[in-house]
Amino acid sequence: MLEELELAPATVNILFRTVRAFLRYAFEDKSWISESVHKRFKPVKAPIDNVEAFSPEEVKQLFAAINDESIPASERK
Repeated sequence: MLEELELAPATVNILFRTVRAFLRYAFEDKSWISESVHKRFKPVKAPIDNVEAFSPEEVKQLFAAINDESIPASERK
C-alpha cells in the first residue's frame, strides 16, 4: 500500500492516528460500533535517519560565512 500511494511511513502513521482517534470516539463515546477495532491499528515502522554532526572545520566555515553587516549593531556581541 505504501509503495502504491508513495506515502512516507510518517504520513501513514499520522493518518492511522486520525483513524484510530475517530474509531475510539465512535466506540467509547458514541457507541456507534460494538467492537473496539481502534486497537488493531498499529503504527508503521519507519526507518531511523542517521544525522551526522558537523565537523569542527565545517562549523568554522559556517561561522565564517555569516555576514556581520546584516546583523543590527545593537544585536552584535
